[in-house]
Amino acid sequence: MDCHQPSAIRMIRVTDDETTTIAVGDFARRVRAARLVITLTLGLTLLGYGLAFVSENITAYLFGFESREAYLARRLGGYGAAVEFVNTQLPCDAKVLFLWEPRSYYVRRTVQPDAILDQFAHLHHLYRDANAIARAVREQGYTHILLYRAGLDYIYVSGTDPIHAEDVRVLQEMLTRHARLMYGKTPLDMVDGKIVRANEEPYAIYELDQR
Repeated sequence: MDCHQPSAIRMIRVTDDETTTIAVGDFARRVRAARLVITLTLGLTLLGYGLAFVSENITAYLFGFESREAYLARRLGGYGAAVEFVNTQLPCDAKVLFLWEPRSYYVRRTVQPDAILDQFAHLHHLYRDANAIARAVREQGYTHILLYRAGLDYIYVSGTDPIHAEDVRVLQEMLTRHARLMYGKTPLDMVDGKIVRANEEPYAIYELDQR
């Protein structure tokens, strides 16, 4: 039996081997490129975290030169101060309705954050007037309202959400008739299409009348 293969078959075998070699080489290059991209991405991510670490000056807190409350107040601004008031000044059984504030971290009371920023608009749609809204909110067990005034102002002025002047008027009426301002100094008011002192006093906390 002749063990020698025809030359045509040998050529095909050579060609197949070359193709395999090329494919393996191409795959290796792709792997090296992928490793390079991953390395660069991880490097840039670590660099970003490092710069953020330095810029936020977290070392003062980590080494005990700054209290947790002071660090949170510095990092969270008005939100941190409002949450501190909620945690320290409201009763343990308080239930707080957040308006135009989607966050709830660090809060140690029962709260309902305004996840999609439509909480009051939905209440207005359901109950129509200030008295009925206040009654419904009380019946749901809420004792306090946290109002993110700066958030309301931004959304109203920018028109990014369907909040109308009538919504603000009804909210103002409800808070005036059925709540007491506990945190903040400026009652809710709108002048020339803007919430008065929204940036200077971004948060307000109200205690609902329970009657």
